[in-house]
Amino acid sequence: MILLLMVLTVVGYVLAYRLYGRFLGRRLFKLSNQAVLPSARFSDGKDYVPTNKWVVMGHHFTSMKPMERLSSKKHYQQCGTYF
Repeated sequence: MILLLMVLTVVGYVLAYRLYGRFLGRRLFKLSNQAVLPSARFSDGKDYVPTNKWVVMGHHFTSMKPMERLSSKKHYQQCGTYF
């Protein structure tokens, strides 16, 4: 009985995520595959350059790691302990 309840709950969450997410994307945020991205609209070859999404994701995570170390050192200097 518990297993059935867990499966129904997970299925319910997945359905709600898919349906409500689609609703929010289309109606509230008006997302579209035909929308022109700022990197394409303002492309100047220097600051705004269309890029593969995986490259952008990699840059995002590589820029977060050094900041983690800086904040840990600062916290250690102020409090005497690491996180």
